[in-house]
Amino acid sequence: MKQKKRFGEIVSPWIVKLAKETGFEIEGYKHKITEDFERHVLKQHGNEGIESARGQIAVTQEDLQNIDNIMNAPDIAVAGIFKNGSPRIILVKNTEHGSILVEEILGGKRNKALNAKIFWIVRKNVDAKRIKEILKNTRGYDISKIKIATATDANSALYSAQSAEGGGNLHRHGSQQAKKSECHSL
Repeated sequence: MKQKKRFGEIVSPWIVKLAKETGFEIEGYKHKITEDFERHVLKQHGNEGIESARGQIAVTQEDLQNIDNIMNAPDIAVAGIFKNGSPRIILVKNTEHGSILVEEILGGKRNKALNAKIFWIVRKNVDAKRIKEILKNTRGYDISKIKIATATDANSALYSAQSAEGGGNLHRHGSQQAKKSECHSL
């Protein structure tokens, strides 16, 4: 039996620019969510007791139904991340708590998509500094070449982290390249 997939909107231009800065061409890609992703998230991040011990909030079916808000109008995007050699994009939407979605870049001939892989909800809102701290403390992520962009910064400030060995300090790059996302009305 084939699993159901649903595709979101085409990735926002400012996220495409950010990915390009880290060496990945994702123009025309769409966000993709599968039933396997939804089952995984509810199984791994849906238990209130476990998530509370992690300092997070359990993901509910309702949160999954609202995931389009993160994909289509994130507050922060992070590119240049790798897990086990696979490139990832992270999207953050600051809600009442803070939501984080990790997507894998799929670059096959027929499957050009950002495939949802992980979704968790943290207790506080997330900014560029906090997402970097979260990633440094999450097993298996290579963040030595990350770049972080915010949708709300009128000048589309891009940040680049030094290698993890060098302390990973953030450096601001004045960049007018990326434009503010058109999807900010929430």
